[in-house]
Amino acid sequence: MIYFQRLNMDNSFFIEMSGWKILIDPWLEGTEVDYFEWFNMQWHRTPPLPYSDIPDFDTVLITQKYPDHFHIKTLKKLAPKHIIGPKSLENKLKTCFLQPK
Repeated sequence: MIYFQRLNMDNSFFIEMSGWKILIDPWLEGTEVDYFEWFNMQWHRTPPLPYSDIPDFDTVLITQKYPDHFHIKTLKKLAPKHIIGPKSLENKLKTCFLQPK
């Protein structure tokens, strides 16, 4: 059985299949800016699911580099243990989430 839940009215979802719990492209707060605010800024017209209501998850899947898919502020609050994403985001993910030893 597959359980599917929308987290916002954009493209953030939760999927559970065979016990694997995945957040896809979580963007749960703030704005989304592509390149420059004057060029393209988006926001939620309908509030997304609050952080307190986000189901427990194992993995975050990022599908592309744009902030409505790869929203750093949301990811930092969620503090995922595992992130799957495009190779092109590898360095940015390391910079944002790896702590020095």
